[in-house]
Amino acid sequence: MYMCIQDLYQHVDLKVRAFLTDRIVAPLLNPDLVGPQLVVAFSQAWEHSKKLAKCVKTVKLNARIPSGYMLRNESSRSST
Repeated sequence: MYMCIQDLYQHVDLKVRAFLTDRIVAPLLNPDLVGPQLVVAFSQAWEHSKKLAKCVKTVKLNARIPSGYMLRNESSRSST
């Protein structure tokens, strides 16, 4: 089970890095962006990063609930 969790974390890490690179960093590296266009691109990148942060918080919350449930469930099984 440990390897499955490690694989899952690695997969999520790769996806998050790809999202950051493609949606947030890459558009801002365009040398043609200057003035108002740069501000618009930065604003869009900021919105994407807020969506990613919200998603990560949701995943962390959902990850805690099942693990706590499983720990309680396992301890009740072992005591019977």
